[in-house]
Amino acid sequence: MFRPEDGKGERRPALVYLHGGFAFGAGDFDDCRPFVEAGFVVLCPTFRGENGNPGDFEMMFGEVDDAAEAVRWLARQEYVDPQGVFVFGHSSGGVISAILSLYGDLPVRHTGSAGGLYGPDLFDAMTTTVPFDRRDGREAKMRVFIGNIRWMKRPHYAYAGMADSFMKGDTAEGEAKAADAPLIVVELAGDHHSTLNPAMRRYLEVCQQPQVR
Repeated sequence: MFRPEDGKGERRPALVYLHGGFAFGAGDFDDCRPFVEAGFVVLCPTFRGENGNPGDFEMMFGEVDDAAEAVRWLARQEYVDPQGVFVFGHSSGGVISAILSLYGDLPVRHTGSAGGLYGPDLFDAMTTTVPFDRRDGREAKMRVFIGNIRWMKRPHYAYAGMADSFMKGDTAEGEAKAADAPLIVVELAGDHHSTLNPAMRRYLEVCQQPQVR
């Protein structure tokens, strides 16, 4: 976690950043540099079953609960503005961040993602890392945002690279339109990895906008 040294006693806006892949690395914190430089408190949680943590790896299922608890914990800290808590994730972390927009009781204004608009077919190409029975279609549907968009409780800003062939932005937009759900899909030039930094900078601009009361 990063906490600005200046302004002790001042409540700051805060970001929970959900890393991509299935383990946290030092480079993941470097990805948060735009928010660090803007004076945000930044928390990068790790999930069950990774980085030496107890529990079993569930692949974007129980990890969603872990992320939600990280948000709740951060919002309770005396140096955090509870009205200015945000979530952003990349890749698998982007999926989790998007799913958090379905939670009605979460103390977060909105969420964002880069490279998180996967469909259930994401798991078809995986053979060794999937910790569930791929023959059960329900297992896949519970682990992605697409197919569940109608349950959104708050806005989600989804940034997708135009060269990221796995992203299903059109499908997500169609589903959101049919349900009148608060999903904003933004296409960026680049692929799955090169769009992360510009996506975070675009999302930072959104987070810095005054809250409409």
